[in-house]
Amino acid sequence: MSKKPPAFQMYAADFFMDTIGWTNEEVGAYVRLLLYSWVNGPLPNDMKELANIAQSGAKKFANNWKKLQTKFTPMSKGKYINLRLEETRDEQVAWREKSKVGGKRSARMREARKKGTHTDAEWIALVEMANYKCPRCKRKVVHFDKDHVMPVYQGGSDSIQNIQPLCAKCNSQKGPKNTDHFKKQRAVALRELQPPLEPPLQPKANPSSSSSPSPSSKLDTNVSNMGEVSKPNPQCPHEKIIELYHKTLPMCPQVRTWPDHLKSILRSRWKTKNQDSIEFWERFFVYVSHSKWLTGQVRDWCANLEWLIRPTNFTKISNGSYHQNMNKTYKSMEGWIDAQR
Repeated sequence: MSKKPPAFQMYAADFFMDTIGWTNEEVGAYVRLLLYSWVNGPLPNDMKELANIAQSGAKKFANNWKKLQTKFTPMSKGKYINLRLEETRDEQVAWREKSKVGGKRSARMREARKKGTHTDAEWIALVEMANYKCPRCKRKVVHFDKDHVMPVYQGGSDSIQNIQPLCAKCNSQKGPKNTDHFKKQRAVALRELQPPLEPPLQPKANPSSSSSPSPSSKLDTNVSNMGEVSKPNPQCPHEKIIELYHKTLPMCPQVRTWPDHLKSILRSRWKTKNQDSIEFWERFFVYVSHSKWLTGQVRDWCANLEWLIRPTNFTKISNGSYHQNMNKTYKSMEGWIDAQR
């Protein structure tokens, strides 16, 4: 059996206005009746008992009751309740029940995180891979819910391997089912999230060795010359790109911090074909500087680096969607670059 709430809120302004013009005896009796009702429930329909509760004489209380009874509503069994007081009681009970449910949910989530966690960068990688489409219903989505493939209340973990992006409707309809609608896409997204491998170190030449190359070294040279051994793409130079952004777009907001999830987004842009060079990003920022809309010349807003590299925004910028002031023949970034040559 749950304990009764030990206290209730008294709204000073409401109480003062409700009892303005009352005598001290009437106010005191009203307070005592409220306290009794909070602890013991509805007031009895008996003047003597009510007078005893109010600690007032029977005649005086009978006179005071004319005002006091306006604050209490008679029930079917003849007893009295204060509606505002009962509403407060119901609110407290509902809040306590909600807190219990929230506490259980928090405890389950703590247990799930002990089994595994995920980073913001991993979650963003899944969202980008979903490409604004729910993997369950195939509808376009603006905001994804984090759905646990195996629900937390069934013992599922909070690791990225147990999370899939679903729309709010599918997340609520999935229920206790453990269907993974994002298994293949997750594997690809997490694979792309891994940083590229460093090129292997070449062995230093041994000065004591003979000048004639060995057969194996000749083979290595021939293979390299034939182009069969390709160099891995260099790692994304975040600091250099940010430095270029500051230098080329001084009117735009400065980058103060660069957390992991933004590194992941920029790394994805860098891995795209023809975008893995400092020269490309230098041209990109110069191209952005020609947009009145992106540089705050149209309204009181400037695009920051995070906004520029978001997949949808990046594509729109490249297509010239924000360069309405430029000539149509080279409004897109590709056309603009060709015009500069």
